Amino acid sequence: MKLTEITPISIKKVSNQELNSLHRRIHQLYGVSKKKQHINKEYVRFLISVHAILVMEMNKRNLKHKTPL
Repeated sequence: MKLTEITPISIKKVSNQELNSLHRRIHQLYGVSKKKQHINKEYVRFLISVHAILVMEMNKRNLKHKTPL
């Protein structure tokens, strides 16, 4: 699933494995974006909002989430 396709409704259709994979990817992208000298604040806000959607779904599925952005 593309990150731009993630919504609270669309994320319900993915497997636990894909959900965890998307969550890891958000953390990777966030880490890379924070290391850049010229941070695209809009992009960072997008990553934070997608992370929130993923965490909500992880909590609904009783999956562990111990890594805030």
